[in-house]
Amino acid sequence: MALGNFPRVARLLAGLLAGCLPAGAGAQERGGAEVGGQQLVWLDSARCAPSPTQMLRTLPPAWREYWHFVQLCPVVSPQGRVALTVMTPRIDLAIAAAAEARGRILGYFSVHGLIAPPSLYLVDTHSNLIGEIATRFPLDPPYRVELGFGGWREGFPTRVAVRRQMAPGSPPPEGQASARPAPGSPAFPEVFAWDPLHRWFRPQPER
Repeated sequence: MALGNFPRVARLLAGLLAGCLPAGAGAQERGGAEVGGQQLVWLDSARCAPSPTQMLRTLPPAWREYWHFVQLCPVVSPQGRVALTVMTPRIDLAIAAAAEARGRILGYFSVHGLIAPPSLYLVDTHSNLIGEIATRFPLDPPYRVELGFGGWREGFPTRVAVRRQMAPGSPPPEGQASARPAPGSPAFPEVFAWDPLHRWFRPQPER
């Protein structure tokens, strides 16, 4: 499924990512948990860039409140090529903007979290939507979120791991015992597996 059926999105995406990837971009952080027997490549929020306006116009209405904070984050293979892109509302940037405005409700974000943010998208290099994960990167209050990519085959990841850790100063979610690990905790990452038949990342059942 092409994202918004917008024919120029692929060229926009390629041009944007080419401009935001510095030399040595293939050296994204590796290490930590393994998925499929391989070390994960962890997404780097410092390499995210604002989404082009033309691409924003292809998104569902739920994204419109976050237009100013939607960013594209390239997932770089161990060979140094962009394998896919994470499109996510940057809640951390929205909170910072609201705080800078001294708590006023901006046209696109409420510091009190009155507007529910959309889930992040996984988009391939041809602008096709290939996954949707019910979280935001790198902050999804009260959690800090990490995304790791592994099981690499021909420059494409077949596994996505989601790790969540409590952001400093955040209270535990209501109804969750403090001694129980959160879903997607560092010890038990939430994993999404590539379904090549339907070209979609699906939740992998816990073992």
